[in-house]
Amino acid sequence: VKGRWSGVSVAEPPPPPAPTAGIPEGMIDRHTQQLAQLGQRRASFHVALKFRAAGDEHSARHWMRKSADDGEEYAQYWLGAQMLAPGAEHDPKLAVQYLAKAAEAGFVQAITLLGNCYRNGIGAPRDPARAVELFRQAADFGDPAAWRYLAGCYRRGEGVAMDAKEADRLDAIALRREKSVEEPAAVPG
Repeated sequence: VKGRWSGVSVAEPPPPPAPTAGIPEGMIDRHTQQLAQLGQRRASFHVALKFRAAGDEHSARHWMRKSADDGEEYAQYWLGAQMLAPGAEHDPKLAVQYLAKAAEAGFVQAITLLGNCYRNGIGAPRDPARAVELFRQAADFGDPAAWRYLAGCYRRGEGVAMDAKEADRLDAIALRREKSVEEPAAVPG
């Protein structure tokens, strides 16, 4: 495409650099780099992790955001958690949006963290009943932390009627879940 300026034909500027421009040689394998160039979300996530491991947080966030915007739930969770923490990227409202996307995809830790956002009114209106709903959903997926948060809601009467017996029962479930995660199965000898 050519444009006209003072009667002189001028070509369009060159296209922007490929998405993987700036990735140091040898940081990732060629296949992953090609997939990232094509916008494959897992490849972009992998590139983000490589930059993070190399200590380049700025590039890591760039690739993580690209991966998250392309629908990668791990990246959505990571960005959401990072944006809840104090610092340069602190943006609780955007964090809740990313966490909600990851939660919709079934990412359990995102469901639990989103529940905490609603329980505490961080990035979203305070809604203890919604928090309980999210904690139950994550607990059904087996997240011990969700069982603990749900027990706390019953203990304090947040979003549900106060019920110390139910809170104790849920705490016991959380403890069993935590132990099953911490204790690896015995290896036959």
